[in-house]
Amino acid sequence: MIRAILTDVHGSLESLQNWEQKTRSFMRHLWLTNCKSLGDQLRSNSLGKVDDKRLSIDLTGLRQLLWFDENNEELDELKEELPDEIRWIDTSIMLVDALTKDMNSNDLRRIMKDSKWSIEATAEFQITKMAKEKYRKQKAEEKQRLKEAAQAEEHLRAGLLEE
Repeated sequence: MIRAILTDVHGSLESLQNWEQKTRSFMRHLWLTNCKSLGDQLRSNSLGKVDDKRLSIDLTGLRQLLWFDENNEELDELKEELPDEIRWIDTSIMLVDALTKDMNSNDLRRIMKDSKWSIEATAEFQITKMAKEKYRKQKAEEKQRLKEAAQAEEHLRAGLLEE
């Protein structure tokens, strides 16, 4: 809908007949997601199985925007010159997460104030992400060590009971 409004403001939408095709050829859309599986599902040339019926309907609608050309004909493959592109971005720069999750919204506020945003993760974001990954790895290793220690203790007790 925003694309249609911008197309009309620029005087390129003379009538509402075939407005979707006209607006798609007027300007490109860049779709951003921090969910790789969503991007993969939308880029796939076949619709995968989705258990949730509502989600399946939404995905089908999104896929039609990507997989149909301006003449509403289905494409055999996605090409760079198409009017819509879907791209994965790092979770650390997914600003709208602050609208739906309990998290710091300072970055969203700053970007709304400055009117500038990059889809490339900053060094600060990358450092934070690496620290979180390191912490998660350490926790997983600690959990594995505790599990192995418990198993060793269990085997030792079983061996003592047999004697």
